[in-house]
Amino acid sequence: MTDAVGDAPSASGPASPMEIYHGAMGGLGLSIGELFELAGASAADGPMFGEAEIEQRIPLQIGETYDVRGGITGVARKQGRRAGVFDIVTFRVELVNGDGAVAGVATNSFVFPRRTSRDRDAR
Repeated sequence: MTDAVGDAPSASGPASPMEIYHGAMGGLGLSIGELFELAGASAADGPMFGEAEIEQRIPLQIGETYDVRGGITGVARKQGRRAGVFDIVTFRVELVNGDGAVAGVATNSFVFPRRTSRDRDAR
């Protein structure tokens, strides 16, 4: 991340709030492909990143260890005029500090197209 903003890495102090997202995704315990499998899909199905929300409750500290916990919080089936049937899968991941306090929360969603055999035949 420091390369992207042209800065030197810090050895101590508060971390960027974006580290809530990176820590949550890194500590998820499964790969994006495995997350897609939980939703009954693969990268070949064309899933898309939906929404993202980051909530910082306590600044993350460089060098501290955080536990990561969370899970899928919602699945909604929708139908679009052009997109057809798709599912939106939302998951929430919390970063918990050594005192047991939730330091940050990352809530994300993925959109999974659900093509029917009729959709595939039309291509």
